[in-house]
Amino acid sequence: MWEDVGQQLASILKAQLFPCLLETRAYKILLQKAGFKEPFEQYTKDRRPPFPDAYKGYCDTYAALIKSQVQQQNCLVDDRNLRADVIKGPVNLYRVVNSRGAIPERTDLRRGTADIGDWWFNEDLLENCRERCRTLEEERKRDRLLTDMTPDRCLRTLLRRNLAISINWNAIGAIRQLKLSGTDSIPVITGVGIGMAAYSADADRKKYKSKTLPVAKQKLLGGGERQIWIPWTPERRHIQLWTPRGGLGPNAEF
Repeated sequence: MWEDVGQQLASILKAQLFPCLLETRAYKILLQKAGFKEPFEQYTKDRRPPFPDAYKGYCDTYAALIKSQVQQQNCLVDDRNLRADVIKGPVNLYRVVNSRGAIPERTDLRRGTADIGDWWFNEDLLENCRERCRTLEEERKRDRLLTDMTPDRCLRTLLRRNLAISINWNAIGAIRQLKLSGTDSIPVITGVGIGMAAYSADADRKKYKSKTLPVAKQKLLGGGERQIWIPWTPERRHIQLWTPRGGLGPNAEF
């Protein structure tokens, strides 16, 4: 299926430009290298200039490199759910992050530099987790001896399990929301998340002492939910921090 994903992504890129990405630095670099002339918006109109001849070759190259990068992370199940796709708004996508602050991530051919991140998930998953945490909190209020898990800890735990996020990968200190309007669309690679161990193989043993426990090596984080990998993230005006009422802390209200 991975070979199909590379071809699907190349076909998507060749077919259209994505207006909400035209201010994204790395996407602009791709267009400039391929011979597009500014303003790039002219290529999104019904009566548009022809795409440069070199663009198809660039799409093939970028799609193959992007596909390879995602495949090497070994985070998506190789089955019929694995594909390149176009997500169209209006829609909200979400991503868990270490903290509210911006932390630079590794640079690559797609974006130059970013602190936004690649992996996102659907609003349905967030709402399902919130509903389960709401139910648990109601039970906790009726019987304080039942559990000491606060709503924010409940949400973090459920997201970690459903998205299979190893503890050393992400502290889930905050959640970002990507809002796409009705006119926005973006190319993505999507599939079902693979289950993971509580700590990844490369976790620092000194920092994460629990990694040495036998249970830490078991795939306790089941995954199984749809994950969305975004090659080029829209500019920052589309992205904001998401918090429930009361904040993402012990006073969170779901």
